[in-house]
Amino acid sequence: MGLPVSFTEDGWGPVWNDSWVLKLSQEHGILQVPTDRLNQIAIGDWIGILPVHSCLTADLMGHYKTLDGEPVDHLREHRFV
Repeated sequence: MGLPVSFTEDGWGPVWNDSWVLKLSQEHGILQVPTDRLNQIAIGDWIGILPVHSCLTADLMGHYKTLDGEPVDHLREHRFV
């Protein structure tokens, strides 16, 4: 589902190899973490989840471009209200 990481000034830090994602939605995640790591996290801290599958990431994108800057057709652009 994803790999938990801490945020840094430059992006994100190393993957937490001792932790894993139990459940994930577009807005929230539930993590399994060891007690020593849990004690380093405060309520309100942000934890990054690096996606390991493209579905959630792709769904959140409004549009795509190729490496050459050309637009790519995307189902989201054709959704009906």
